[in-house]
Amino acid sequence: MALYPLATSYFGVEHVAVLEHPVLGTALSIPGVAKHAALVDVSLEPDTYTNGWRVRSDFGFLGFLDEVEAAEYPALERLKASSAQPQTIATVEVVDGQVEVAVSLGLWPWMVPVNDQPQGTALLSGGRGVLIDAAAGDLSPAQLEQMGTQQFFVTLDDLAGTAVATCDDTVLGPLSDSAALPGLRAAFAAANGSGAGLSARAYASHGMLAVDLPADEATTTELFSPAVPPLRVPAPQPAIPAAARAATPAQPEVWEHTLSGEAVVTARPTGSRRPKGPQAQPAAPARPDAPAQQHNEQAQQPQASAKLAELVSSIPGEQNFSWRALPVAEEPGRFSSESARVRARRVARDTSHHRGGNHRK
Repeated sequence: MALYPLATSYFGVEHVAVLEHPVLGTALSIPGVAKHAALVDVSLEPDTYTNGWRVRSDFGFLGFLDEVEAAEYPALERLKASSAQPQTIATVEVVDGQVEVAVSLGLWPWMVPVNDQPQGTALLSGGRGVLIDAAAGDLSPAQLEQMGTQQFFVTLDDLAGTAVATCDDTVLGPLSDSAALPGLRAAFAAANGSGAGLSARAYASHGMLAVDLPADEATTTELFSPAVPPLRVPAPQPAIPAAARAATPAQPEVWEHTLSGEAVVTARPTGSRRPKGPQAQPAAPARPDAPAQQHNEQAQQPQASAKLAELVSSIPGEQNFSWRALPVAEEPGRFSSESARVRARRVARDTSHHRGGNHRK
């Protein structure tokens, strides 16, 4: 497994984890530990038996983190998944007759960077924290809030005596005058001779950004720290959140017409809008009986005698004509085939000649 160096301090402040399960034999075997504290390099190895981590040094195992203690540092799981072995320092000393092993693990949100160290750069050691003027950079307030609490690598450039921090081609902002930072000025001078760029560990929290630079009293050998290899498992979030796209105004719609409004617009409806219910149809008059209907039709027809009288009166001379209406039987006769005229003659003959005896009429 490749060694993965962790930050041993944040802006010159160490955050250690005191082991509850130290190995006393290994700790007491360190030369001079009984008189003064010993600072040793250690690495963490996964412990499959306890589901924790074993702390290994050049003198042997100094102790281990059990499953409960390892749960306080969830960022270590990403290193385990990437087959990387965390590397840091530990302090071993005897306090009140008891052996104490303190491992510099730091704060878990800042323990593992979310991005990889830029290629071709030398990593600066920490010791002095300097705020980045994010207001002069390219990040929006929303992006600063979305960054949350994290550690990430930045690239430092000297522009006319001012150090500027960038990350993934995004300008984070200027630091301050390089003349006020002796450690950074010495690092720029050393990098110019080798042709390499400078990178540093930066930290974000509560919308603020800060970079960890070498201390002012750092020597030439203390300016740089070991390079950090890339991890196979990426972080769940990027170092720089994507900027929200600006909403583009919608183009106004253009309406085209070939007809005038008067030709297609009808007049507004007038009158009452109250709907009319169904209306009952008037009852049809009852059809009269056949004799009555025939009598009415004869009454409606013009009298033929009146027309004939007009015709006779138009003849010159004195005319002496008399007109009488033909008898019409009220009831049908004995023979259904005889006409009204024949029936009238028969009735008149029968009434004028009376025959005696048994004669058939």
